[in-house]
Amino acid sequence: MALPQASVAERSLRSRLKLNQEVSVARSRFPSSDTVELAQRHVSEGRRIVDRQKQLIAKLSAPHLDTADAENLLTQFIATQKIFALNAQ
Repeated sequence: MALPQASVAERSLRSRLKLNQEVSVARSRFPSSDTVELAQRHVSEGRRIVDRQKQLIAKLSAPHLDTADAENLLTQFIATQKIFALNAQ
């Protein structure tokens, strides 16, 4: 019997938790300048992810496909981006 697949929201939450753990580990291992650099890279990558997700939603919207999951995921990406931005300060 196959196990049920994780929802988009569950996968996003797992991803955010993993990234938060990586940031915590990085803070404990590296000097603060390295931690800031890592946080800045996360912010930069987060911007690309948010932009790509917005483009995907636009592509799905054009032929009137359901965008609910993509929009929920975008909301999660934006929330994660806010966390990255706070860590970069």
